[in-house]
Amino acid sequence: MLWAVVRWNPDPILFELGPITVRWYGLMFALALIATHYLGVYFFRKDGKAEDKVINLSLLLFMSGLIGARLGHCIFYEWEFFSQYPSQILNFGDGGMASHGGVLMMLIVAFIYQLNKNWISFLWMTDKLAIQGALATAFIRIGNLMNSEIIGKASDLPWAFLFVQRDSIPRHPSVLYEAIAYLGIFIFLFWMDRKNPKTGIITALFMIVLFSVRILIEFTKADAVYTQFLSLPFIFIGIALFLFLKKKKATL
Repeated sequence: MLWAVVRWNPDPILFELGPITVRWYGLMFALALIATHYLGVYFFRKDGKAEDKVINLSLLLFMSGLIGARLGHCIFYEWEFFSQYPSQILNFGDGGMASHGGVLMMLIVAFIYQLNKNWISFLWMTDKLAIQGALATAFIRIGNLMNSEIIGKASDLPWAFLFVQRDSIPRHPSVLYEAIAYLGIFIFLFWMDRKNPKTGIITALFMIVLFSVRILIEFTKADAVYTQFLSLPFIFIGIALFLFLKKKKATL
């Protein structure tokens, strides 16, 4: 039933202006940075934090997430190649990012930042990062979709995508599943934040819900078994944090 398949063949280049080439993926990254910055401004204002620190903190955490995602890809997925050609680690233009590495690096940097800047709570910061991260990842997955990346397993579903630039097999649009799921998680976490839950609950829910959804979606991907194992530690951390916060509340 090829008539029912979505024929997907976008040009990954949005436009070219002389020597400047703007790609959809780059645009989505830029939108992710802008969106997370303005979310940071909103959170700082809502909770009475010093707004003059938003830009530096946003850039610090976004860049740490970008570097961590690149290192995560190099270490988790192509270590054999990058261990022989370490200079290629800095070649961001060739693609290759791992969200698990990005999340881990951002948590490490946020913890170090909090140790040196005790005006802000670590769990308050990770709560806001969780909301921003869910939205940013949704944007980035749209960029992956425009690059015809992260294709799924063969499928005969009516909404199967034919990734023309990859092959002629109708497949699950797994990357689109992720974009929709992460947008839904962002809306849920943002709503939770407006209810003013106990600090740390949003971080725990982010770890549990997002990475559980990630594991489920990866059953539709062409090759993602190893990635599923990388998600498990984050889920366990989220469950442990959730139980700890519930227990702490019960003892107060």
